[in-house]
Amino acid sequence: VAGYMIDTMRFVHLAGKIKTGASGTSPWTLPVGYRPQYNIVVPIVSNDVFGYCTISTAGVITVYGNAAYYSLSGITFKAV
Repeated sequence: VAGYMIDTMRFVHLAGKIKTGASGTSPWTLPVGYRPQYNIVVPIVSNDVFGYCTISTAGVITVYGNAAYYSLSGITFKAV
């Protein structure tokens, strides 16, 4: 199960594995207070190959790579 949390220093931590069905899809949007100050791009594991994830300042998470699954574990960024 994928999810997110924010710690006391305002760092957001993503975790878990998701299956979206297609590259370039957005599994969810982070709520206000959990969003980065700048658009970020993060490398991820995508069905055992390289993929990447973008997180916009609007909180939209978009995953790219092999559509079987995406691992979000280890993604951490400072929220504004």
